[in-house]
Amino acid sequence: MKRTGIVLMSLMLGGGAGSALAEEGHSSGPEDSGLTAKEIVQEGIPDKGVAACQSCHGETGESPVPMYPHLAGQYESYLSHSLRGYRDGRRDEATMKQQAKNLTDREIDALASYFSSQQDSLDVPGND
Repeated sequence: MKRTGIVLMSLMLGGGAGSALAEEGHSSGPEDSGLTAKEIVQEGIPDKGVAACQSCHGETGESPVPMYPHLAGQYESYLSHSLRGYRDGRRDEATMKQQAKNLTDREIDALASYFSSQQDSLDVPGND
């Protein structure tokens, strides 16, 4: 019983310290740019070293270069999961790791939503 009380007290004190840091504005992640997804797609985030997505993937997610994946019409959850994977080091592709490493969750979610909402005009067999 005494051990449980010590563990609970430690957890409460640790949680309070985390809250105090959060209130002081300390952040462990990158700062949000405040840009819209379309702005990031078209212009990138130069201050964070993020290139314009359209450079490789096209403005609407239909890459003009065959080696780059089409993002238009992909599942939003897949895109956000993939970008977080690159950012957090769980996916290994040098270019995308570099591009995603300074993106915030909000920026990732905005990009995923933007590309998933774009119409994919590729001709896919059986997709009449």
